[in-house]
Amino acid sequence: MGKEDVMDYLKRGMYGTPELKPEEKKRYLGEFRERVVLALTQRQVRGKDIPRQVHEALDAYRNITIVLNGDMEYEAIGKYIRLANARNVPYRKVHDQQHETEIGLVIASPVPVDVPCVELSDGDAGLADTNNAAPSGSDKPDRGSRRGIAKKLKSALRRKHDHV
Repeated sequence: MGKEDVMDYLKRGMYGTPELKPEEKKRYLGEFRERVVLALTQRQVRGKDIPRQVHEALDAYRNITIVLNGDMEYEAIGKYIRLANARNVPYRKVHDQQHETEIGLVIASPVPVDVPCVELSDGDAGLADTNNAAPSGSDKPDRGSRRGIAKKLKSALRRKHDHV
């Protein structure tokens, strides 16, 4: 065994196996960003109705899973559990005591998907009607939400650059 192999072995023993993209997985309830079809904040999950984009994502993608933030109260996530059961979509609750995230729900695929904008801005969370009718319209977010994400990315990069 070479010196680097011994050091690598010791690091794994002390700190565990290195995790791929840990910040991304913490934010998206254990999922890689590239597999996320849609993400809702806890505030959006606590809203009265289910956003139409959730219905659109469930209609547009196969073999997806709804991942719920298990640290949220049942009153907020119960409607999504009922929706998953009604549509025969698997769901799971994730409890992470070590890391907090503002994300309350993730719709994830087992394979990477090409979705440029996965998070809804509060103004973009158009709500479905109370009859849970099938959604209409495009499955891509409108240009306004893309600009919102771009602004968030730019400000995050600026903050990271300022700290360096």
